[in-house]
Amino acid sequence: MIRTRRLFVVALVVTLAPAIAPTAALGAQATFFGLDASNQNLTNANAARDSFVATLESFAVETMEGIAGQADPLLFAGTPFQAASDFNQVVSFAPLAVSPLNVLLDQGPADAAGPGVNDWLLFAQPVTAFGSYFAQGGDGGANTVSLRLENTLRGTSKDVPINVLGPNAPFFNVFFFGVTDTDPFDRVTFIESLDFDGILLDNIVAGQLPPEPHTFIAPFGAF
Repeated sequence: MIRTRRLFVVALVVTLAPAIAPTAALGAQATFFGLDASNQNLTNANAARDSFVATLESFAVETMEGIAGQADPLLFAGTPFQAASDFNQVVSFAPLAVSPLNVLLDQGPADAAGPGVNDWLLFAQPVTAFGSYFAQGGDGGANTVSLRLENTLRGTSKDVPINVLGPNAPFFNVFFFGVTDTDPFDRVTFIESLDFDGILLDNIVAGQLPPEPHTFIAPFGAF
């Protein structure tokens, strides 16, 4: 039987790039990472993204192009992956954007919620995949970044390390990071050791892995 792959795409940038294998799975989890010096050549980041979405049955992409200036953007509107956010705002900055102008700003202590409060995305329903392009991480001091995948219904969470960014990384650096987990989560929180790093997010991907196959157990006496 051929499984149909359903795509709910707000805006999708298609690139041809060699696949990057995910890191070794940690339990039911896999991560994808690719880093480039700027958005002028996204060979590694795009390859990581393509490898990530190739594992998904369905997904949506939020490019930020339709929600400029909102302090509390609603992301992925009109798709099954709709999410709320407490990030600062969506701003226009083409030198660090992927698609092609707007980015989601994580400005740390300047957040309306106050210093030391980690930004998050809260999905309307659980997902099993999350990824994004990240720009300008670690261009000053070193910044250890991770994602906290939370299931607010179950009260569970997992911290997924991205990388140590910097210090003194290229000013225009862009990387893609994606994570899949067979344990569903509905909230993604961004944890940073250097909260005022000013990381920008673009072309955020949310999605679902294909359903896990069920093991058939024959009734007693069937053979």
